[in-house]
Amino acid sequence: APTERTPPPVRPRPAASEATKARRKRRLDEFAWALGPEPAATEPPAPVAPAEPEPGPESQPEDPLDWLTEADASIPLDPPTPSGRSRAQSAPAASALPPALEAILPSSDTTSSDVIAPEVLADAPELLTPSRRSFAAPSQRSARLQRQGDELQLLSWMDECADGEDEPDFAPGGARRRATFSIPEALLEPLHTYALRWYRNPDRRDLPGELRAGEEAISVRGGYAPGDRSWRYRQPVLCIGRPEVPTLEAVYRPEPQQLSLEEVEAWLLSEGRLEEEEVTRRRRTRALRERSYTLRAEGDPEAAAACLQEALELVPDDLASRTALAHLYRKEFADPETAFALYGEVLEQQPDFVPALLGRAMLLVERDRHRAAEEAVQALALSPDDPDALELAGLVSLRAGRRARARALFLQLFRQDRARGEQALLLLEAERDGEPKWDPMLVIWERRALASGQPLDSVSEALYEERVRAAGRLEQILEDWDGIDARERADRLRCLGPVPSYLFLSALLERHARESDPEVRERIEQLFLDEPTHGAMAIEDAIAFAASEDARLAAVHIAALLRWRDLLPQILRTFGEAQLPREVDAYFGPLLRFSGPEVAMALLAKLERGVEGCLDALLELLAQRPAPAAEQAARALRAVLDTPGALQLEPDDRAALEAAL
Repeated sequence: APTERTPPPVRPRPAASEATKARRKRRLDEFAWALGPEPAATEPPAPVAPAEPEPGPESQPEDPLDWLTEADASIPLDPPTPSGRSRAQSAPAASALPPALEAILPSSDTTSSDVIAPEVLADAPELLTPSRRSFAAPSQRSARLQRQGDELQLLSWMDECADGEDEPDFAPGGARRRATFSIPEALLEPLHTYALRWYRNPDRRDLPGELRAGEEAISVRGGYAPGDRSWRYRQPVLCIGRPEVPTLEAVYRPEPQQLSLEEVEAWLLSEGRLEEEEVTRRRRTRALRERSYTLRAEGDPEAAAACLQEALELVPDDLASRTALAHLYRKEFADPETAFALYGEVLEQQPDFVPALLGRAMLLVERDRHRAAEEAVQALALSPDDPDALELAGLVSLRAGRRARARALFLQLFRQDRARGEQALLLLEAERDGEPKWDPMLVIWERRALASGQPLDSVSEALYEERVRAAGRLEQILEDWDGIDARERADRLRCLGPVPSYLFLSALLERHARESDPEVRERIEQLFLDEPTHGAMAIEDAIAFAASEDARLAAVHIAALLRWRDLLPQILRTFGEAQLPREVDAYFGPLLRFSGPEVAMALLAKLERGVEGCLDALLELLAQRPAPAAEQAARALRAVLDTPGALQLEPDDRAALEAAL
């Protein structure tokens, strides 16, 4: 069932320091060419001095692109107009744009230093999903496409709060949108085509990962924003960036510009690639589809089906709406023939659409259970982290008689979503006598059997009672945790010995995050070291799925402390997704403990986005030489710095790295 997402409260913005104000002014001066028309003056200028004459042919303004790389700066650009602004900057204000675009782009009196509060966006639910209202305003405000002559196109997605030094909870996303990269004219038409195909079907998998014209190339792909993993609620993003730079030690992956569906929509509208009528239809379709999920959860499948049918009348090729309608016919209306036909229509358009593949497998299981089970496994491989797909694949496996496979899938679902996982696991039975328990605290079957009042044989009854008592001892420690002092907490943990319990160790991660006593923290870390299998599983899931950022960072800390390098790729992925300065800062210590070329490449990608602290972390990593991992990191950094056009670093940052190498 859909959950209500409440945007975080708007916190008062602290006053910026003088250094931060100066840094912002310098950046705004550098990027002034990309900010669009100047805002109209609200008050007449004070007559204290004569107006400066407009720059003529013999008095040209300072080149606003002097911060670009040498390769970009050598490309001929649009000459300035008599007012000193380029033709792109003299374009009409947002008020002259189509109405659908006016709703997203700022008006002509909005400058880069304006901040549109999240509560303003709450009045426009048709534009933004609830999970994006807290940070979409700055990114949508600054989305501008700038034309520069016939040889170069520049996309600039900026925020004035890229550093966030004095506002730790303000404007997430600023760091990842600061840099600007060039798109050659030869690649602009393929990019338009790609973006339009992606916008019309963000779930398609057959789009290329790179656009190339001669020696020019950009990396482009579809993805999903961190958060919801269900195919029904996840937020698609279009990622555009420079291609990867391989080195002998590691691969440098620049952080791409992540454009939301709304941002791509605004861009394509401004370029005349979309009509307002199509935008209106697709927005209405998305709203109807989300409404259908709510109606189905409220127990009104007929109204949900009506919403989906109306959505399909507006956009017949909407795969998600057609698949959701097929699910209704399969589950709610018990009409397998209609459901099978709808699944077939979806798969005819996109043969690898996972929800439709799994839904059809559920219908096939009665006819050919082996084929259905194999199709379910193959479909799940395309979307392994989708809880809906895990649940459906487990049900297919269960109906096909593959109970061990079903148990494994339901346990994987349980690791992501405890409530749904428990309901799915209750379709199975408890482990038999002599079989190892997956987790001593997972005794849902035993408790249900003992509470049912149904007679049990003496062996099963004694076994179930012992398992429930063992789980109760661990649960009691967690229940008493906040009511006992640090010394008693440490003593209880010391008396436990190794605890092969994924659930217990997962619960300890949250307590480790808020524990101030060093002895207790050390005892928790020792429990993870004593049980590496369950401990690594708990840490892996906390990094990927934890609702609490504190629990995720505690998991990262323990993984680095224990040098579990198998978890490093996942840690680097979440580090790349981190946006708030306090979150990014929390990763520096664990990453420096891991060291190595992969860490250096991740820090370099953040540095290129202007995230403060990354340069100091890179210099500290290089100071670890002659350690082998640090030497490899230095060679990887040297290779990327020596690759023409691979980086867009500020001169001071590049000079500091060159000096350290």
